[in-house]
Amino acid sequence: MNQKNKIGIKLFDGTFVPVLNVDEPKSKRLVLTTVQDNQKKAIIELYEGSKDNCMYNEFLGKLIINIDRETQKGEPGIEVNLRLDENGILHAKAWDAESNEQSTMMIEHSSGKKIKHETEKIDNFTKAADKKQITDYQETERKNKVIPIILISLAVLILLALLGTGIYFFTKNVLPSITNYFAKKEKIIEKKVIEPEPKIEEKKIPEEKKEVIGKKKLEGKIHYIRWGDNLWNICIKYYDDPWYYPSLAEANEIKIPRLIYAGTTIIIPQKSDLKRWSFLE
Repeated sequence: MNQKNKIGIKLFDGTFVPVLNVDEPKSKRLVLTTVQDNQKKAIIELYEGSKDNCMYNEFLGKLIINIDRETQKGEPGIEVNLRLDENGILHAKAWDAESNEQSTMMIEHSSGKKIKHETEKIDNFTKAADKKQITDYQETERKNKVIPIILISLAVLILLALLGTGIYFFTKNVLPSITNYFAKKEKIIEKKVIEPEPKIEEKKIPEEKKEVIGKKKLEGKIHYIRWGDNLWNICIKYYDDPWYYPSLAEANEIKIPRLIYAGTTIIIPQKSDLKRWSFLE
């Protein structure tokens, strides 16, 4: 039984993520995250099909967004809206929530069904060619992994040989000289009592207060912001879920969620007092 085709997006690893059914006029909104630090461009590729990998589905088009700001890997901010109207026309829009940089596209989806139908009539020769291409790619990847392992093994053997030579030289020439030197010194130097070093007390980091009332009369814990903290990781620590960060920012009157400063504090309310950010609305 043939599976119904869907319209969706391509992830960085080639995985197909379905969003809309091709025969059901509907609108969906998604929030995407960056895949690397300081990513300067977001490319959202649209496909139609029923396979888990985009290479077996039909390419519809792509949206490109320039990101003119500093970002961290996994940081949300790129929003995508897909709408399929009653005439079979796909309307796609993507924008950066912070800079308002946006990209739009309209695809006459009704004409694309014929192309998809013809694509499904691939003969055995074409399938064999695709299979060979995948096998060749896997073989190349295997060779690329084996070569570094051989080079690393050779480097380790060379280091072990040099280390053995150094130990032999030290044992035969240097160690006897050092032993004789200290044997002579022990005869003329009196033993001194070594006084224990005074203990240095470690500075204690102020403990987080349990229940406080802060901004907007919220009840919760105080979190002392340290270097490297961000709302994403703080939500994982206290709520085991990073998608509470927009509500946490709003509760603490933080206008730009990605900007928090070390040395300041924020209030951590109960999880039930916050609203979780949803991928699909």
